[in-house]
Amino acid sequence: MNQISLDVLMADGTEHKDVKAILADQVAYSMTRQRHKWPTMEEDPLLFGSFVAYKALTRLNLFTGSWDEFTQQCA
Repeated sequence: MNQISLDVLMADGTEHKDVKAILADQVAYSMTRQRHKWPTMEEDPLLFGSFVAYKALTRLNLFTGSWDEFTQQCA
């Protein structure tokens, strides 16, 4: 499996560099995608990447808000 490394810029200027997404972050997308009938990662790579970034940042305690808050606060 390929390792995903992310740089995330928040609207307030906070930068999170080289955040490593792990399998659990990707599985969380897969499970959430099915529940909400979201597109696959191939169909919407922007949604996939954004959600995986959100899950990685929350796992690392670098972001404590909800998914909706993340989408509003991410640059």
